[in-house]
Amino acid sequence: MATIAFLWCGVAFCDVQPQLRGGVAYPPCPDGDIGNCSTDFVLDRSHFRGSGFYTPKDPELAKPSSAKLQKFYMYRAQGPPPDYPVENVDTTNLDGVLWYLHHEVIQTCTGEGYLSNTGKWGDRKFAISRLRRFMVTTKATTPLIAKGMNFGVFKAFDSGEATGPHISGGSGAGTGQNSMPEWEKYGFFVGCEYVGQFPHQQWPSGNDYPNTIWYSLPGECPTYDRKGKTAECNIMLPGGACEQMPTGQGNCTYHVEEAGELDIDEMVGIKPRWSDRAAFCSQCHTEGGPHGPGGCGLNFWGPNINDKEANAERVAKVAKMFDDKYPDMPKSADMAAPPCDFDQSRYGFSGGPGKSQAAVHEEMNGGGQLGCSNYGCGTYDRNHHCQCNDKCSQYGNCCYDYWTKCGR
Repeated sequence: MATIAFLWCGVAFCDVQPQLRGGVAYPPCPDGDIGNCSTDFVLDRSHFRGSGFYTPKDPELAKPSSAKLQKFYMYRAQGPPPDYPVENVDTTNLDGVLWYLHHEVIQTCTGEGYLSNTGKWGDRKFAISRLRRFMVTTKATTPLIAKGMNFGVFKAFDSGEATGPHISGGSGAGTGQNSMPEWEKYGFFVGCEYVGQFPHQQWPSGNDYPNTIWYSLPGECPTYDRKGKTAECNIMLPGGACEQMPTGQGNCTYHVEEAGELDIDEMVGIKPRWSDRAAFCSQCHTEGGPHGPGGCGLNFWGPNINDKEANAERVAKVAKMFDDKYPDMPKSADMAAPPCDFDQSRYGFSGGPGKSQAAVHEEMNGGGQLGCSNYGCGTYDRNHHCQCNDKCSQYGNCCYDYWTKCGR
């Protein structure tokens, strides 16, 4: 329950009566005007998930869409509990989270890094210690599907604020309101990117992992950071999280379920050989990083971030760890990420390549080599340099065009 100090006039929210404190009875809202109903009442915030409180300018956003449901695993690298809702955050597929750890998290033993300084010996950046997994179902809105996309632009969320990129320009802290025209046009969509493409072309090593995808999940009031969010903003901008399966309405584009986690110290082999990461750091100095292996023979991260074969093997290894730890949950290979079909130009940004990110990714990784378009889908052949069956993600040997030709 959340206390609302006041609400404003002229908003059609009156299909739900307020639950008033102190036994004081206020009159029902007249003609959809709630500004004079109560100055101090308590509302169950779950009401605001209902379409009766979402009044988009485009009536198509108030209706369920005909887009396909897409169900797959997403991941987040986090520190110790407590946990928080998976809203107004960025997530990844498995390749994406391992690239993130490899690229900028594991090399420190003091918690130092961009925007991070925990000051505790043994810490990774942001004190990250867990790899959390979620089963996420997404459904695009009608305006987005009309543009030929299941995903919109990836939004970088910092402290709960969508900091860009924005079609209207600007980026960074304090620019969240610049995305308002996009939420109004497309609804609260799930965004995606292949790391190394727009808006993060500055990280080409993202392409050295097989299928490095990041996602953005807008929640309540994505225009402000956590300190700036208000009850009124949460009502007017409800975000895309759904209590049940998504409908493709503008305020119901994704549903998140917990799907397990791994202890990163155990995942990489620090435990049980060392009691904790602090003890490992004292003896071995580094877990590894983009340009070198770990100390004391710890080689989970391989020689460097550009070793594509080692990266693919690492993705398959961690997928198996999850499968072994959670045998009753869907297998990683059956819940792999769909292609990121965001198209910079069709969405509305200038300067795009004129094709989806999935198509660019296929071209970058395929070149002239043989793939599923040559081999066909569904069978294993040990004589092929890559595979096009439903186990290839598990073993890290999918052909470059598997997801666009054969993926489910």
